[in-house]
Amino acid sequence: MGRIIQFVNPVMALSLGYASPDDLCGSDMRTLLAPLSMPPGKDIARLFAGSCCPATSHRTRHTSGSWRALAGGCLSAVSWQGMPAMLVTCLDVTARHHLETQVRQSHTMHRLGALAGGIAHDFNICSRLFGLHRLVMDDVPRESLAWHRLQRVLTAGERAKRPVRQILTVSRQQEQERVLYAPSY
Repeated sequence: MGRIIQFVNPVMALSLGYASPDDLCGSDMRTLLAPLSMPPGKDIARLFAGSCCPATSHRTRHTSGSWRALAGGCLSAVSWQGMPAMLVTCLDVTARHHLETQVRQSHTMHRLGALAGGIAHDFNICSRLFGLHRLVMDDVPRESLAWHRLQRVLTAGERAKRPVRQILTVSRQQEQERVLYAPSY
């Protein structure tokens, strides 16, 4: 069963970057579709048998090499010049797909920001404990086992600072100014 394009609406040709519908006529529709967007053969066979073919969404190649998202709303079996043909009605939903992607990314950043805020809060509490740790270390002899264990806790806390700062940096929408802060006890 052929998949040769016989007729193209001028608006569709322009949306795919072609100057004229004639530029698309005679080409195989598989050259326009992304490999994973190909309609399954059984759906096309059902369509020509008079059955309903489900509406689908396809990625279609633009002449620039980029991809456009097309939502197929209606597939109908018709006769074109005495031959069985498929009438495809679709809508370019590329802009909608881009907006949906941006919204998903925005929600992800919002969740990451909330997570980073929680981590920063916990780390702030831990920082105070590390400060108290240092005070305790001043009172413990340097040669003792307790001092070395306290030192390991401090080292682990210092290692934890870097990923927390990275998460906080990623979750911020704009660059933050860093200010040196000297706490007073």
